[in-house]
Amino acid sequence: MSSHTEVSKKRAADAEQRENGKKKRIFGSTPRVECSPEIPSDTLLQAWAHYRSFLDSQEEDEPEYDYLLEIIELLQPFVSISTKEQEESFEPDLSSVHSLLPAIISSSYLHLADHTISQGFDNYDDNSADLENPVDYLEKSLQHFPWNAAASSMLANYYRMNMLASLDEICTLYEKAAAQSNMLRKIAIDKLNEEDEEEEEESDFPHVKELVELLIIDGMVDCEFIGEENEEDENDEDKSEETIESSEDYSTSAVEATSSFMASLIHSTLQNHDKALQYLSKFDFTHRIHPNVWKAAIDKEFLDEKMSESAKYSDDNLSFIPKSFEGNGVLPNHLYEKMCKVFSPSAAFWKESNYHNRGYYSFFEDITDETKKEPKHLIDDVVLNYLLPRAQSAVPSAKIVGFEFWAHSRLLKANLGHQLHFDTDEALLGQEKSITHPCVSSVLYLTGNESQDKKTAGSTIVFNQTPDSSVASKAFISYAHDRKYMIFPGECLHGVLPCPGGPSKDNSSKPIERLTFMVGFWTRRVPDRMKERKLYGPCSPLPEDNDEHTWIREIKEGYEKSGVDNPKDIVDFEESFLPCISPAWEDIADIVECSQDAKLDVPNGLDHRFYVKDASKCFRESLFRDEDTFDC
Repeated sequence: MSSHTEVSKKRAADAEQRENGKKKRIFGSTPRVECSPEIPSDTLLQAWAHYRSFLDSQEEDEPEYDYLLEIIELLQPFVSISTKEQEESFEPDLSSVHSLLPAIISSSYLHLADHTISQGFDNYDDNSADLENPVDYLEKSLQHFPWNAAASSMLANYYRMNMLASLDEICTLYEKAAAQSNMLRKIAIDKLNEEDEEEEEESDFPHVKELVELLIIDGMVDCEFIGEENEEDENDEDKSEETIESSEDYSTSAVEATSSFMASLIHSTLQNHDKALQYLSKFDFTHRIHPNVWKAAIDKEFLDEKMSESAKYSDDNLSFIPKSFEGNGVLPNHLYEKMCKVFSPSAAFWKESNYHNRGYYSFFEDITDETKKEPKHLIDDVVLNYLLPRAQSAVPSAKIVGFEFWAHSRLLKANLGHQLHFDTDEALLGQEKSITHPCVSSVLYLTGNESQDKKTAGSTIVFNQTPDSSVASKAFISYAHDRKYMIFPGECLHGVLPCPGGPSKDNSSKPIERLTFMVGFWTRRVPDRMKERKLYGPCSPLPEDNDEHTWIREIKEGYEKSGVDNPKDIVDFEESFLPCISPAWEDIADIVECSQDAKLDVPNGLDHRFYVKDASKCFRESLFRDEDTFDC
């Protein structure tokens, strides 16, 4: 690595200038720090200036990661002894600036790992001196400061997203991160509450409490100060009891919340429901999807055993009983293969629609006698000639005038399932707070069967619960088999549970994707009541056929000629009601209330509502609270 001396001096000066005008919390007087003779004072000052400069650049949304590399280069030669001592102790030593040097290096590696992950870089050129694999960064972070909860949690998530370890191993990492963050938060707050020793002279070194707050509280456990700020009063030499910070002055740890939530989710997926409950008790939940539903979602024999005859074919709350069409499927082979090609993981559709970075979007198409007779493209052909008849048979009196469609692609073993939700008219809900649904919702499963163990790619769960009904009494289970088509009442609560699995035995094989094509059938033309209809928004029009939307060209291929009838191929399928299981929810309120600790905040980005507070009301209330709707 090249020398950074000149740029380091300049950045240190810039940091000092920025710091003069920066509002800081007051911890009392600044003591003189006794540094090890092995670590020059100017090296410590330079490293700390770099870290503050990095944080400042991060706040300005222009993070300069060279600062972190310079910190590591400066401190790496001097921390091996203290690192060894800390690894042998039960708790980290937060007593001095010197003892926190490993934490500075650990935090630097953590930020570098976060950056490389956000850039989507999994591997780097071996000749690169500055960039490494995210796992290498995270492992180095934990080598220098084994209690870095944020690093443990990030490593667990990276392993999960890239299927680099078994679910058991990943769950253990999340559990470790949860325990680390809980412990770190307590000892860090205790350190901040210690009385400061009076010093006659000011020192250029940072106060150890400032280090603890920035490195531990802010960085490794992610807590916010929610108490009242203490103002400096030169005439008040004593710190009164009212100004002493307590645990209540800080929020709960976001890292502990994320790690605990993920541990509970993985334990549920692995059918370890008692262990899951240990982590769920940290949150203010009252209900969870019943353990039998989790079991039934991956075990058909168990579902058949638990399902009573009376529960099979009746439900007074629904407009019709959910059905599936299997056997050889509802599509002829050539159409099924075209659908799999158009929506394959590498297809243009995902990139051109910016699928992975865009919120929910769908497309709305009118149903007319003309399009029924002469489909304009592949989607028209599939929906109007093969899916619509199945949907219409469930609601024979309904006049279906249009359909909404969207698609999803998820890695089989890496995804967390899909949030429980209702299919609604997003625009009308936002404009008029009016809840409307398609008369029939449906899922066409394209790919997802695991070729080695034949496990399905996450079952769709449909509850006999609507926005206006009480809590669901049963859950219908739809196993995700290739070519299968499933329909259910559009007003029903539904979602997808994650499926268990570990790393593939064949490392050369490509990850398997759960490809699904969803269709909602409407009895009114949804765009007519939309104030603004955006491309790649809810009920979007199809884009123009041009170089920016080549997937439109793909679905039109073979349908260019007009005036030519397209006769339907005969398909052979098996129709059946979806199996169901009862009860759908388990009340865990009494167990959760037994936990006396402050409840953790549910991480919004991970909340799939498999665990909720008040299952009878929360889903309807969420319709008016959410900015985005999550669909499966």
